[in-house]
Amino acid sequence: MKVFIATDGSDVSIEAARQGVQLFPGAQLTLVTARADEFVPGEMAGGFAGPLMSPEEADEFNTEATITAEGELARTADAIAGTHTDQLVIEGEAGPAICQAAQDHGVDVIVVGSHGKGALKRTFLGSVSHHILQHAPCPVLVVRHQK
Repeated sequence: MKVFIATDGSDVSIEAARQGVQLFPGAQLTLVTARADEFVPGEMAGGFAGPLMSPEEADEFNTEATITAEGELARTADAIAGTHTDQLVIEGEAGPAICQAAQDHGVDVIVVGSHGKGALKRTFLGSVSHHILQHAPCPVLVVRHQK
């Protein structure tokens, strides 16, 4: 069984990772996080003349995004130390990117944490867990944060 454990390194996602490890013993576990789309130097700034960032700024942006994503994975892996997991950094908006990666990798279940926001907050703020729940190509286990 292949299980994706979606994480952003937060306490909520770490709590979900711990639950996923307990509920799916012996599964092939992959910690997955999304990083911002890679910025390509020379892209135009939405109709304004000239590039949005210099090549140096774009490199710095991309490096920082990768470091942040790897830190999220490391924090989660440390919290479930002793459990073998693969780690995957994907590019793009978290909800859609995780769903696409789950399809591409033939994942059986996605485990994701939830802050337990109400419908009104979710409407205005968006929710990665809600998006995954609605669009995943496989079953989704949403672990609600214990306050």
